Amino acid sequence: VRFGATPGWARVTVPTSGLEVTAQNILELVPAGLEEGVRHFYLTFAVQDQRTLDRGLVDLQGHLLALRFAELLKLLELGHYHYLRSNISFTLVTPPQFIACHEELGKAMDLYGYVLDCWVLDLRGRDSALDSLDSKVLDCWQAMSAARRAGAVGALGIFGACREFCER
Repeated sequence: VRFGATPGWARVTVPTSGLEVTAQNILELVPAGLEEGVRHFYLTFAVQDQRTLDRGLVDLQGHLLALRFAELLKLLELGHYHYLRSNISFTLVTPPQFIACHEELGKAMDLYGYVLDCWVLDLRGRDSALDSLDSKVLDCWQAMSAARRAGAVGALGIFGACREFCER
């Protein structure tokens, strides 16, 4: 599927389907998904209400996902799935609180030869997408853009925001 119909936006090809995984289920679902032919995985966070998290829980969730992801990549290598590396793609879906976990995930990906194909800023659960254009969201987008410019991620996106938000 090609996205980016708005003039001036880059067009990006992304898989039409994938499997959503969290730190709690990544070690089971990714190998099972690969066996069933799934080649795209969405790395997400299991916490339901993103707005009420304290900093300690956010840090813990970010570290847990990064550690489990590194463990998964090692298991894939040991299980001889590494030959699929060029066909496996990952999209990281992060609410603003979890932006910092990208760096830890990136280290694991570099170590095992994987690339983060897409990084999506998840704005679901915010009171209003237009009201969400605050300094936190802008800071997140700037950090994501810097990672994109540095070649750490193939494409960027926003999820859960209306078109008016994206045009601002």
